[in-house]
Amino acid sequence: MPVVSRAQFVLQGVATQASNQITINGVSQTPYAGRVFCTTAFNLNNNFDLRFNAYMGNVFNNGMAFLFITTPPTVSNPPTVINTDNIHNFGTGSIANDFVVEFDIRGSFCAAGQNTSYEPTSDINHVSYWKNNSSCTFGNYYSPYSALGTINYYAFEPYEIKWTKSTNTLQTYYNNVLIKSNVIDLVGLLGTSVYWGFSSGCYCVTGGPAIKDVYLNGAWLLPFDITSFNATKYDNAIKLNWETDREQNTSHFIVEKSSDGVNFSFLQKVDAAVNSATIKKYSLVDNKPLYGTNFYRLKMVDASGKLTYSDIVAVKFNSSSKEMTVFPNPVQKELQVQIPASISGEAVLLIQDISGRTLKEETIQLNNSLFSTSINTTGLSKGIYLLVLSYGDKKETKKFIKN
Repeated sequence: MPVVSRAQFVLQGVATQASNQITINGVSQTPYAGRVFCTTAFNLNNNFDLRFNAYMGNVFNNGMAFLFITTPPTVSNPPTVINTDNIHNFGTGSIANDFVVEFDIRGSFCAAGQNTSYEPTSDINHVSYWKNNSSCTFGNYYSPYSALGTINYYAFEPYEIKWTKSTNTLQTYYNNVLIKSNVIDLVGLLGTSVYWGFSSGCYCVTGGPAIKDVYLNGAWLLPFDITSFNATKYDNAIKLNWETDREQNTSHFIVEKSSDGVNFSFLQKVDAAVNSATIKKYSLVDNKPLYGTNFYRLKMVDASGKLTYSDIVAVKFNSSSKEMTVFPNPVQKELQVQIPASISGEAVLLIQDISGRTLKEETIQLNNSLFSTSINTTGLSKGIYLLVLSYGDKKETKKFIKN
């Protein structure tokens, strides 16, 4: 799954978004509470592991629900309301064909009377699951029980929803403790392609409930959007350009570089705008591109230290230079070495300290084609070193720093 960014979410009803926090308010006496949906479809034949922190609010009927829906969510096409009772619209009655995981706060709202194939009517003290295919009754509306036990209504606390396709198991966790585990054929109920999101309770007041730090299968919800990222040849260099939109609480970017698209190394740190309501443009010039294809990505870090990665961009660079290239410099682990396609025959690569003492030696065979290799430098102490390429009666030396 690619990075989950703010641009992938659509807000409906009384919902707002700031930084990596989404508030989904409800309004009394209205059938349209706040909701937020991810606009990227998820295939339920894959495993689904969603983690997030939730704040439930501090009034009696506050609460929230997690929803799977089957139609693409848009701002202008809100869920179809099948009952205008504002309690009924707590996640369930608001969408005719949704699947709901309800987080009980002061009781199991709307669980009684649902189809017992999905939620037994006697199971009123747990997180509720149901597909909205029957009317909702309120026999247990005033239940004082909650599967979540004693929670802090005023703080963000961790939740997790986990779907395992191989066993058709749907699990809900609160504060890293398994609350409920059911075997449910979600693919049979909903099909393979779904959209996921959250709905608030309709009596919620401004300021709650809210979610933040959405973490789906390894991708954090970013506090800002990367609207573009590209790399192009720029004279004898490569220029990187990227843009962000609506930055809030950002810290910096780490630009990383790779020769194979798999193993990336530090190239440069770029400070972010921290807070901005407009599009911000960034650029960086790599004055020492590798021969062949250069791969780049952005490590994006917010003010709290959380990070995620951009998509990878690549650009092919052909150079007439006959010089050996080393990267990254400074290096921590692997030193990448490229020798241009202008040398043939046996050659020797040496690593020497600044006094000229040889620490590593490797014999290589060159054949007038681009030669690439990596040298493990973990055994070297921090300091300045020389990489020496010796072939025939010639030598070429590059200085590098070990961090």
